[in-house]
Amino acid sequence: MHIPEIDYQIYYQGSHLASGDFYEIIPVSEKRFAFLLADVSGHGSGAAMIMAIARVIVLEQIRLGSRGPEVLRYLCEILQRYLPAGSFMTFFYLVVDIEMKKIFYCNCGNPPALLWKEKKIRRLHAHFPPLGITNLNLDFETISYETGDRLLIYTDGLYEAARIKLK
Repeated sequence: MHIPEIDYQIYYQGSHLASGDFYEIIPVSEKRFAFLLADVSGHGSGAAMIMAIARVIVLEQIRLGSRGPEVLRYLCEILQRYLPAGSFMTFFYLVVDIEMKKIFYCNCGNPPALLWKEKKIRRLHAHFPPLGITNLNLDFETISYETGDRLLIYTDGLYEAARIKLK
């Protein structure tokens, strides 16, 4: 998908044939684009099944016009009701407004995204626990960006892959 004024790259490699990871880029409006990244605890077909259902819930809520905080609250409620005990989902929900040059984001238990801005790195830490553990009163943070800034969003799969290669 082409996004005016934004260059992006995606690298995805699931750890198994079926994976509990999910990413999506969705045009919210002509000037706003949502970048979604999520990861279900566990591996294999069970995690993949949960993620497939969660993906449909999220995309349908966005299609119906729900805004980011409402989408995540709704998903969290469903996950709390139906996830197996001890399971959870990390979620990084980011919206880029290319007209205002603003980033709106909510990090629920995901590793911190890294924003390179003016030769400094800012970590966009999780302000909330993973989804499915407890009810959350979610809100989005807002930051400005400039042309040339860079943002890295990733899951704990990056750590897991590095750990496997070191063995």
